Amino acid sequence: MSAVCGRDARERSDVKPTGEAEAAAAARIAFALEAVAAGDLSASSAMSQWPEIQDGLLEAAWHDLSHFENDADIRRGDAACDRYQRDCLREFAWRIRDRFGVG
Repeated sequence: MSAVCGRDARERSDVKPTGEAEAAAAARIAFALEAVAAGDLSASSAMSQWPEIQDGLLEAAWHDLSHFENDADIRRGDAACDRYQRDCLREFAWRIRDRFGVG
């Protein structure tokens, strides 16, 4: 996976969350990010379902998702930008699953 997406230092943490509720919420977030990247869910719908979990990685994913929502007009005219932003969402989904230990 690329190290370009979500370079925000807030996402770095050595402590892995272990609560079942957090893991279930993280799985839903990862699924939603992949659905947005695939075009099956709008970014605004994914954002409206976002849980209140204090975690730097999730905050960085939210930040990229909000850019994805705001940059729709740019992505329509720039295929490389569209591909990059969708790849970033997929990468966040992978990183969230890895961090929270969810499939």
